[in-house]
Amino acid sequence: MPEQRADSLAVAAAKLTGQVTELLAVVGTLKERLTEVEEDQGGTNRRVKRNESKANFLRALLVFDIAMTLFVTLLYWREFQTNRQLDATQSKVLCPLYSIFLGAYNPDTRPAGQPRQTYEDDYVIIREGYRILACTTPIVPPAIPHAAPPSAPPSPTPGN
Repeated sequence: MPEQRADSLAVAAAKLTGQVTELLAVVGTLKERLTEVEEDQGGTNRRVKRNESKANFLRALLVFDIAMTLFVTLLYWREFQTNRQLDATQSKVLCPLYSIFLGAYNPDTRPAGQPRQTYEDDYVIIREGYRILACTTPIVPPAIPHAAPPSAPPSPTPGN
């Protein structure tokens, strides 16, 4: 029986050796798979970090976009207010002044020649400004009619 036992131990040892070899092969395969998973996890970590960087960049762009939108809206609002103020200035200040200037037009107050021509040219510009501003203020006639230039004092007559 000891021989039988030795044979059965040898068979069991051979079987065990085969199973250990298979187990070692499975462990090697598992080790390789673990290495692959770790490498994949490293790639995943890199991808996660890259995606986080992209997300942060997009957040920054969104904040910048909102800031620019607010800035442009503020500029538009300021332009709107400025245009309203210009319209008010035009209707309350410039148009009445133009109407007074045009009502005061009298080329006879200037001597003939260059001074009168300059006066006429200036009034062409004033009329054009009144027209461009689309003024509706009536032209104010002068309050005092233009008087004729005073005549020279009478010269003394001889013999008086």
